[in-house]
Amino acid sequence: MPHAHPSGIVAASGSQRFLALAASLQERAVLADQQGDTQARQALYREAVYLGIPLSCLDPNAPGTTNLPPG
Repeated sequence: MPHAHPSGIVAASGSQRFLALAASLQERAVLADQQGDTQARQALYREAVYLGIPLSCLDPNAPGTTNLPPG
């Protein structure tokens, strides 16, 4: 019986983590926009850069409901 390669498991969970982080950033960006909180918005951009998430994910005016890169 073949065994799952640990690196495949890490890659799958890493991808899920990335998507969850990006979704969280998007939600918080929408709230910051609604509240007009520019400091929170700047902090979200810094967090996205640190995490390697494209800044386009935080643009509420971008077309589509999700601006996440393809997984």
